[in-house]
Amino acid sequence: MKTLQLVALLAWSALSAPCYSEVITDGYFQDNMLLQQDRPVVIWGTGEPGEKVDLSFCGERKRAVVDDAGEWELVLSARIAGGEACTLSVNDLEINNIIFGDLWIASGQSNMLRPLLLSDTYGDFADVDDPQLRLLRHDLQVPLKGAYTEEQYALSNLQNLFKAQWQPSEGIGKGKFSAVAWYFGRMLREELDIPIGVIQLAVGGSSMAEWIRLDTMQQNPRLAEMIENWPDDPMVGEGRRKRFEANFQEIIDGGTYRKYAGPTRHHMEPSVLFDAGIRPLQKVNFKGFIWYQGEANAPRPEDFNILLPMLVSDWRSFFNQGELPFYYVQLPSYRYETWPEVREVQRKLATVIPNSDMVVTIDLGLENDIHPTDKKPVGERLARLALSETYGRGIPWQYPLPVAYGFSGEDLLLSYDHYGEGLRSDSKDISGFEAENCVGVISPLKAEIVAEGQIRLIAVPGSLRSVRYAYKPFAKAVVNLWNSYGLPAAPFVFNFRCK
Repeated sequence: MKTLQLVALLAWSALSAPCYSEVITDGYFQDNMLLQQDRPVVIWGTGEPGEKVDLSFCGERKRAVVDDAGEWELVLSARIAGGEACTLSVNDLEINNIIFGDLWIASGQSNMLRPLLLSDTYGDFADVDDPQLRLLRHDLQVPLKGAYTEEQYALSNLQNLFKAQWQPSEGIGKGKFSAVAWYFGRMLREELDIPIGVIQLAVGGSSMAEWIRLDTMQQNPRLAEMIENWPDDPMVGEGRRKRFEANFQEIIDGGTYRKYAGPTRHHMEPSVLFDAGIRPLQKVNFKGFIWYQGEANAPRPEDFNILLPMLVSDWRSFFNQGELPFYYVQLPSYRYETWPEVREVQRKLATVIPNSDMVVTIDLGLENDIHPTDKKPVGERLARLALSETYGRGIPWQYPLPVAYGFSGEDLLLSYDHYGEGLRSDSKDISGFEAENCVGVISPLKAEIVAEGQIRLIAVPGSLRSVRYAYKPFAKAVVNLWNSYGLPAAPFVFNFRCK
């Protein structure tokens, strides 16, 4: 009799207990993640149509039913930064150690990708662990160079191009994270004393076109032409075309590669990195973006005027969270012919793109290596910018730049802003200033500090086309002008009308 009662009891328990099929959360939700504070939390996933979803998170319970497309979504209450870590329970699934704070996306190309392990100050931070700094690193699953194997072709699609894993900033794992993004996040942590999350989403050699939606670019006639002619269009560039051909040679020869269609996509195809990396994050709330890119587009500086404002506008429109701050890095010193032009375009765009700004790195870099190791100043300058402009901390971050000029006889007086307690130089003779006359002859100018924020350029030619500063590819060798906060004066060009 007791045996029969036990069997009946077990049968009743099995019938009364929930019996879930494969209801899962999206892969973005993982142990050790950080969610944006002060905004509703969207949690989503998949399952069998009609299946029930029971969710519990931070004391809040919600239910949903998987729709006919096999998808479900729930919106939870906003929460403030800090507090105890929470567990997300979805049916039989548990995701642990989730915290709230401010979340930033760090994107761009190889100098944003370059890991902390390869920065010249990693030794100072190798033993520094911070469980309140959360990192999500997206790893490209295919190589940048060489012919792809069958396995690598199989990964060349929007679903498998990236693999991402959340982790606290601890151990050797943090050393593989973006150096610029890590230094940025760490400084925010120290100054704000709240949890910070950084999503690394960068690909070496990527141009801006890979990070913008295809339909957005097609609205511009020049970009529509580039899309139609990819990868042979001059805007793509020979180097990028050769990399594509080397990776995909067999599939090109086999005639199975089709642009913008079919499962196989090359990571340099326009919009692919947006679709594979940015698009899956649409329901995620953020604090803002940091961006370090430009090397791949440097052969055509004029393209920045089209692509960078479009990228910023496209991301803001896509995420629909207002004008999220967009902070970017001006290219540092490096011996490449067009980099001075790129820096000038980047500088001007910072005055045009709403809620954006730029940090100057002309005093950093290596002459013959496009991947400099001095990443700590880059990340910290971005953090100073964010702390001032996003968080209102009033931390000095702005670079000295002339805002007015006037002639005094044969001399030209430049009046600077953002000089702090006065312009500084480690030499009596300030180098880096040049004049170009109306027949194109360029000559150095002698310069001196004559007031806290004023520079005198001595004996400027009468036939003057332009005055410029640090307008060289590798300008680091001539840079010796700073404000009192140790931030370098920005490169610039002032143009005059030749008579």
